[in-house]
Amino acid sequence: MFNLNYPTWSEIMQEYEVFIKGSFGDRESFPMIRPETPTFLGLPLVKTPEELVGTDAVIIAAPYVATSTEKYAGVDRSEWLAAPQRVRQQSIRYQSGYIQDFDIDVFEHIKVVDYADAEIPADAMNSQSPDDILKAQAAVE
Repeated sequence: MFNLNYPTWSEIMQEYEVFIKGSFGDRESFPMIRPETPTFLGLPLVKTPEELVGTDAVIIAAPYVATSTEKYAGVDRSEWLAAPQRVRQQSIRYQSGYIQDFDIDVFEHIKVVDYADAEIPADAMNSQSPDDILKAQAAVE
């Protein structure tokens, strides 16, 4: 098996500056959840339930895999846990809701925001019992 190396944030931004910005234009900046983690698609960041009023859809991230072992399917646990950050990092390449097949920008019709990461209880990472899964689900409601 071979190791894949995910690009660093500075490498992603260098590519962004050279390719995306040069080819498609860009915004001056995009909201950041924390250093090296932009919001999904550069959408507005909201931090409180009150800010959700009037939104049509909300992006909330959660890890793809929960495991109590150091590896899952041969991949380090830390790599799985980094998935929400990496999806957001890659999404800044697409700073619109434009769907070419329908010639529509969905963000002109619905309000979508990024509510950062779900608070996943530690128990849910170590035990995927039905009760722990329900606790994790409740954390994003």
